[in-house]
Amino acid sequence: MSRIVLGAVLSALLTITGLELLPGSAALAQSSVHNNAAELIAAASIGDLKGVMAMLAAGVPVDYRRGGYTALATAVLFKREDVVRYLLTQGARLDIPATEGDLTVREFALKQGNPAMLALLGLNTQAQPVAPAPVKPVPGKPAPTPIKPAPAVPGPAMPAHGARPQPGTYSGELTGNYKGNRISFRVSGDGTRITDIKMTGYWRCAESGSLYKTQTKPVASYGEMPGIVSVNRGAFTATAKVPYLRWDFEGRFPSPTTVSGSFQVIASDCDSYRQPFNAVRTGR
Repeated sequence: MSRIVLGAVLSALLTITGLELLPGSAALAQSSVHNNAAELIAAASIGDLKGVMAMLAAGVPVDYRRGGYTALATAVLFKREDVVRYLLTQGARLDIPATEGDLTVREFALKQGNPAMLALLGLNTQAQPVAPAPVKPVPGKPAPTPIKPAPAVPGPAMPAHGARPQPGTYSGELTGNYKGNRISFRVSGDGTRITDIKMTGYWRCAESGSLYKTQTKPVASYGEMPGIVSVNRGAFTATAKVPYLRWDFEGRFPSPTTVSGSFQVIASDCDSYRQPFNAVRTGR
């Protein structure tokens, strides 16, 4: 009998008879939930709604944390809208620690700043302007003189690390392991942020039970690096992590429309390895 079925049977016995689970049986049931939680997080990360539904049906609590993240936080990170909608209908909470840094889903989503995710979660980030209180004159006294701010003192000149990038979409070829691997991303209107980072192509994976990564497989959605990368003086470097996955992305803009750098995505049994790239601005 599988661990999933056995765990379900034990839970049913507990509910129907009111008997307490024996210590060994309870440990087995808990182990089954913990293992299924890994499948739940993985399904949420790739947008596998059926997989998410199956793991919840198998008894994994909707707010269970595995690798530091809940399924809802993982779905928000990877922008899986269908999964987010479903988890909310299942009672997933926004106000409990849900990430590796113990942020709540509400705090995490606001930090990510994705408009679609914020709308799904019902988080309104448009602050209403507050008008300053009018100064009422006091009878018999002159009106107060406005205080002028002191002029700004220029700081020391900073060395230029690269050019200020033009906003828009950038695309280029990754060189190294496989010919045809590509990378694309978007630079914000003010040239200070990079989003929508995506590698397409292949990476190397280990066969079951092997330590050697020799199999060629499509990187698929695992090539999508979550989050926002800051551009500082024409250069950037960032690392993103979720359970079982890590992305490294760095580079420099030698001109306003060109960028050179490197990208890598690593999983427990797969690795793209560090791949240099040269990309150019391809559109707005």
